[in-house]
Amino acid sequence: MHQYTKGFYFSLLLTLLTPTAAASESFWFDLGAARMTADTDGFQHRRLQLDEGTLQQQLEARYRSSTDARPTLSLPLPAGGFVEVMLEPVALLSATVASQHPEISTWKVTSHDPRIAAGRAEMSALGFHVLLQLKDGNQLYIEPEQQTPDPTARNYHSFSRSDNPAAFSQSFRCGTERLQRTGISSPLQNLDFSRTAARIQAKAGEEQLNYDIAISTTAEYTAFFGSQSAALGAVVTTLNRVNQIYERDLAIHLNLITGTETIFTNPDTDGFSNGSPGQMLTENQAILNRIIGNANYDIGHVFGYSTGGDGLAQVEAACNTRLKAQGSTSSPAPKGDTFAVDFVAHELGHQFGATHTFNGGSGSCGGLSRIAETAWEPGSGSTIMAYAGICGSDNIQMNSDPLFHGGSIEQITSYAHLGTGAGCATRTVLGNSLPVANAGSDYTIPARTPFILSGSGSDSDGNALLYGWDQMDAGLASSLGVDSGNNALIMSSPLRNSSIRTIPAMSRLTSSGAGSWKGESLPTTNRNLNFRLTVRDGQGGIGHDSMKIRVYDTGVRFAITSPTDAVAKGALDVSWDVAGTDQSPISCSKVDIAASSDNGSTFTDLIRNTPNDGAETVTLTRAAQYIRVKCSDNIFFALSGTSPYLARNNGTSTTDTNPDTTTTDGGGGSLPLELLLLLGAAMIRQYHFRRKTP
Repeated sequence: MHQYTKGFYFSLLLTLLTPTAAASESFWFDLGAARMTADTDGFQHRRLQLDEGTLQQQLEARYRSSTDARPTLSLPLPAGGFVEVMLEPVALLSATVASQHPEISTWKVTSHDPRIAAGRAEMSALGFHVLLQLKDGNQLYIEPEQQTPDPTARNYHSFSRSDNPAAFSQSFRCGTERLQRTGISSPLQNLDFSRTAARIQAKAGEEQLNYDIAISTTAEYTAFFGSQSAALGAVVTTLNRVNQIYERDLAIHLNLITGTETIFTNPDTDGFSNGSPGQMLTENQAILNRIIGNANYDIGHVFGYSTGGDGLAQVEAACNTRLKAQGSTSSPAPKGDTFAVDFVAHELGHQFGATHTFNGGSGSCGGLSRIAETAWEPGSGSTIMAYAGICGSDNIQMNSDPLFHGGSIEQITSYAHLGTGAGCATRTVLGNSLPVANAGSDYTIPARTPFILSGSGSDSDGNALLYGWDQMDAGLASSLGVDSGNNALIMSSPLRNSSIRTIPAMSRLTSSGAGSWKGESLPTTNRNLNFRLTVRDGQGGIGHDSMKIRVYDTGVRFAITSPTDAVAKGALDVSWDVAGTDQSPISCSKVDIAASSDNGSTFTDLIRNTPNDGAETVTLTRAAQYIRVKCSDNIFFALSGTSPYLARNNGTSTTDTNPDTTTTDGGGGSLPLELLLLLGAAMIRQYHFRRKTP
């Protein structure tokens, strides 16, 4: 039973604010303009002060006089203004740890604002931290600028990930190696995803699996934050963010059962070989067994500090008494979303049974760290179990999107519900109905031609749904832009509130920027593309459905030949290369012609179900930048104008447009390490990164 502590009461106080009392703008004071500005290094943020003392005093006063109020709080947005959110207390600390640390409070964040999907917040010795996940896939952050336990010495800032990609980027040196062991086979390599899908879906989301996690920190990690209480606050912030993802995607909750007893301060006596992940695995197992007791935790991890950054984890470790504490994550800046998502969530994913999902071969993607059976993502990949940002010319983006690939979800839920991971978890019935996904029909399309994935989802509970499309083809290892006939070509999509996805994205089709094609290379061969639509209800419920696209290479791209530029209103002759699409096996007899006057954001039909004969005259009521010709009963289309994307022949270039993502062989600096012990093999991932931490 959770004990009601001062920290819990502070959580409750925030939930009892009325809209009037929740005018939290009175606690926030802009430092300069009440909007986003850029620092000299280009970092864009809105700088503020938060009167934490007055906030807590007024919250306590409100609690003493409150009756039945709405749990709202106003938070500053980067571009100006505020957004109203609701803070729901969430138990992250065990009852014992919570009673020992009343200064720590944690919340789930929800909002009636249509832009907000979900979020997390916490208060600790390091101040107030907020993450807001937007429905368009972006993330907003509100946190202290200064890393200090003195509330009078810290300012706050509000910023977004999309406005500051460089703040989340990394540069590195890398090398890979694989150590073979014999006599052990991995059940993951033989996992029949279609066979287990129905059994897993019937469990995940209707009940939540709760695991007691023990986290230790090296003395170097503690020194980075300045004190044990501050380091514990940093651990809580990281774990709260990880829980937000794990609860949404996996219906898994991690309950922190360790406090300062495993937050070490003396590097000579902490028992860790900081900077040597291979040794830290067994050291952490021994330390947690001695201090906590092997029977008193379900999964363990150690946070460290290192000049390069490293992660190391035993696959399928949770609930395994010999291996359950064998996970570690270190960084030169062990805080923020990069540390929580790219590294901690990744390494914990290994401990829950997930393997790597990237299919690239450059940088850290090279060597034998690629897992052929689960190489579902092109290049570096973009989801948590991929290698975003550390694969040189195969990089799609510099950091992971905060979500698991549909295949990773199935791996983890298989282990947690059907494997060893089911043996130690406690279960909470959620009373949640699973969402239903519909990925749509199967189609046959021509090669080298854009297409639209159009699915749908429903939820009997009325929960707001988020959608993600994943390609499910694990074929030959290949570089970005190369179609080997069975490999991954299409990156996973960030979570959004729309089930419709254009491939490549319309912004890429209309962009003249170099490198904008990465992760959405169109197929050029006769092959199949297998896609999965995953629907998340935000309550741990997952629905998924699959569809297949058969690609037929006619030898010519289905393309508009006229017009080739923007057009004025009035009569317009449209011509296109049918490219054999009117013949079997594609058999597209009719097309729809539409125009866009907002640079491709929306299209208005000009004529529907006209013969697919290569020519038609239409009338525009206003000027348009683009004309689209789409098969009436299929998903492929052609777009007018000169598209650098299509002119590039679907991306055979491997030019990396980010100057911070070069790779070298050797050179100075310490080479950190991720060791992935996959039952039958151990894979070492080495990289060195530098990033600005806001």
